[in-house]
Formats: sequence, C-alpha cells, structure tokens
Amino acid sequence: MVKEETIREAVRLLWEKDNQVVEPSGAVGLAVLIENRRRFKDKKIVAVVTGGNIDDNLFKEITGVSVPK
Repeated sequence: MVKEETIREAVRLLWEKDNQVVEPSGAVGLAVLIENRRRFKDKKIVAVVTGGNIDDNLFKEITGVSVPK
C-alpha cells in the first residue's frame, strides 16, 4: 500500500514533468516507485499510467491548475 499523499505527489509530478492529466488511481504505480526509490534504484522499470478522469476541483487542489480542456 502507498500513502494518499504520495499518490497526490505522483499526480502532481506527472502534470509538472510531463503534462499528463492522470486520476489518482492511475498514478499508483508511480507512487509505489516514489515510496520505494532505493529498492528500484539503477533498475529498468515500467509503470503503467492510466486514466485521465479526474474531477477538476481535485486536480486543481493537487496541481494548482484546472484540468486543460
């Protein structure tokens, strides 16, 4: 399991670094990697990121911007 705050961090990072709009459940894979950085260091990793169905208010709360149209 991962912390809710780490999932939010993953959503924010995906937006800030790659302009991806991702719902929290779709960012869980990245959240796992964030919480386990040392375990995956120097390894080739694939994380599937899915789902852009996020409420505009939640997206704005996490990223500070509205969902782009």
